[in-house]
Order: sequence, then C-alpha cells, then structure tokens
Amino acid sequence: MITFPGDQIAIVPLADPAAPTLARGGSAGTTPYGYKVVAVRSTGHAAASAEATYTTGFATLDSAHWIDIVPPVVPGATAWDIYRTTGGSSQGKIGTIQNRVVAGVQQARLRDLGMVATPGEPPTDNTTGLLTIDGGLHVPGTSQFSGVVDLTAAEVLGGGGGRVPTLTALYFDEVTAVAGDVTLYINLYPHGFFIYSSTHADGDSFQQRFWLAAGAYTLHILGVKYTNRGLLDWYLDDVLVITGQDWYDASGEVKGVVQSGSVTVVGDGLHTLRAVVNGKNAASSDYYYSVTKAWVS
Repeated sequence: MITFPGDQIAIVPLADPAAPTLARGGSAGTTPYGYKVVAVRSTGHAAASAEATYTTGFATLDSAHWIDIVPPVVPGATAWDIYRTTGGSSQGKIGTIQNRVVAGVQQARLRDLGMVATPGEPPTDNTTGLLTIDGGLHVPGTSQFSGVVDLTAAEVLGGGGGRVPTLTALYFDEVTAVAGDVTLYINLYPHGFFIYSSTHADGDSFQQRFWLAAGAYTLHILGVKYTNRGLLDWYLDDVLVITGQDWYDASGEVKGVVQSGSVTVVGDGLHTLRAVVNGKNAASSDYYYSVTKAWVS
C-alpha cells in the first residue's frame, strides 16, 4: 500500500492530437482516403484527431500501393489507435502502434495496405484526466483530498480497476548494460539503429524494465544477422525463457530479422527483460549481437 498524506494529486490529461501526416506509396490514383488517430496511455485515451485526407490514393491498397499514417507528437502518449474514416473496403480501427519519438520527431507509423477495419467510430471524449479511488471517488482533472489517501498497487497501476498494459514495445536504445558495454549504432536499419557490445565477449549482457500484465505472450526480437554474431539467451524476471537464439548468418548482413518465442509473464506490474550472450554458432567468428527492439503479442 502507498500512502499520500494531505494536499492533492494532479492527473494531467493527454492533449487531444492534431491530425496525422499522410504519405502515399506507389502510383497515384483518384480515390480519397481519410484517417483519424487516437492517443492512448494506461489510464485511457484522448479524443480522436481531426481527419487527415489524401485525395490521390490508389483504388485498392496493397503492398505496392499504400498510405503511411504518422501520428503527431503528444507528450505522455504510449500508443496510437489508427482509424480509417474514408475510403477502403471498410471503415473503423485498422491497428494500434507504439509511440516512438526520437529527438522530438515522431518515428511511429502505420502502413495501410488495405487492412480490414474493425467497425466502430473513433472516440470523441478524453478519458485520461480521470482518477478513480476505491470507494467511488471519480474526479476529473486535479483531485484534492484532505487527510490520507491510500492507493493499492492495482490503483497505482491504473486507477481503481488496476489497468495494466497487455502490450509493450521496448526500444533497446534505453537498455542498461549488465556485463560488457552497450553501444548505439545509427544507420539505415529498421527504426534507424541497433545496439551492440564493443567488448563482444561471451557473457555480455543488457537489460530493460517494462510494465505488463500477467499472461501468456509471444516475445519478438528485431535485429540484424551477420557472420560474427553470437547466441542470445533471454531471461524474464531472472527466469530463462528463450535459449540459444542464433544471430549468425553465413551469407553476410541480413537486416530486419525477427525471431520469436513463447513466454509467460507472472504477475501484473514491473518486469525485467535481460539478454545474455551464451556462446556462438560454430561457424560464427565472434560474439557480437545487434538488436533493435522487443515487443509482445
């Protein structure tokens, strides 16, 4: 239990977002498309943006004819729900992406390849300025209390109902070195970077913490294969969950590789993902790793 004596607790809502930026891939057409975006965090969602429109879309979107939707920058947002509101075979929510802002510039985007939308209108209300305390208190904006307010762990995680995230994305430019070092390499890779250890030794390790609800998930790792890469073991809260993930490739550099494995998260709350170099493929020349991000589904 956490106790806040006296005074006040201020809940700052997310700002309602501006319209997203759109970009077309492939040849032009005459079909109009429109999109709205909704900023999301663990305590709720903002109201939907105004519609952004593109008037020269291809009649049928696919891998050769697509539209990229780039949300604006909204401080505090952790994810974005994307809605197709005009055009396409269906209207409604077409996906959710993790917020990704680097040096003040939004890097997150969703590419509409003609996905089937989940029917429904984007929200018009902003629910991120609400604080719920057991006992029925439900106050928008700044909530003032006299005496002592006691919050359980579930309430701290999201208010009243204990809303813990059921998805997460970890970008490895925020990891902490455990053994060896961690070096950021910026280049033309997916998301523009990967990390590696300049010590490139067996046993090099890094970790990152994140919030997630208990459950069974698939853990995905995005990285780059090469002729000098090692094997990675992955630990979740000090429990070995993926063994000997091989990042060696005899053909040379292979970008955008995703390797996945099943994991079980025990308990709602804060967890730690740790990677450890544990040997190498017999054909590999060294113990390097080069990975960019992890996410669960």
